[in-house]
Amino acid sequence: MEKRRPNQILRSRTYAFTIDLFLILTIEKIFTLGYFNFINTYFNLLPHEILNRINTNFAGMNVLCSVIIFWSYFLSSYYLGKGQTIGKMLFNINVKSKKFPHNPPNILEIFLRTCGYFFCYITGSLLFILPFVTKNKKGLPDWLSSTESCYKNVPAIVKEFYIIDDNIPTLPLVFNNMPDRKKSA
Repeated sequence: MEKRRPNQILRSRTYAFTIDLFLILTIEKIFTLGYFNFINTYFNLLPHEILNRINTNFAGMNVLCSVIIFWSYFLSSYYLGKGQTIGKMLFNINVKSKKFPHNPPNILEIFLRTCGYFFCYITGSLLFILPFVTKNKKGLPDWLSSTESCYKNVPAIVKEFYIIDDNIPTLPLVFNNMPDRKKSA
């Protein structure tokens, strides 16, 4: 695992988590559209009162489905991705156990890390500020699960498709032609 400055990994973690939340919200929207399409297609002959009752009860069901999708996404991504979600894969970040640094996190660590994300999320995202104000740049998911995020070693074949400037992994070449704010300021 490569060692880099904590601010670099924190920035990449923030981008990766934003992508993960975007994917979760996209899955939720697809589910919602599918549900309403199903109701309108197969139950359109029901009386109007019953259709209204079905649609008004959807809010409670939607909250439950959102929680299930959130937990399923993180539990399955970390477990199947061996310590990586889709967002972390894009930014070449891996979550490793502090107890066994050469192994992916075990199921208990994955569960506790997901609990940390969930607590941060249900507090109105207030607890997501913790890594930005703590000295070691660790957040609630890191503390609860005794895991840490770090960059993975990049295989040589992958380096051909990426420009790595200042040891910060970036998205493919298309985005590397954008001007850097620090250089232009």
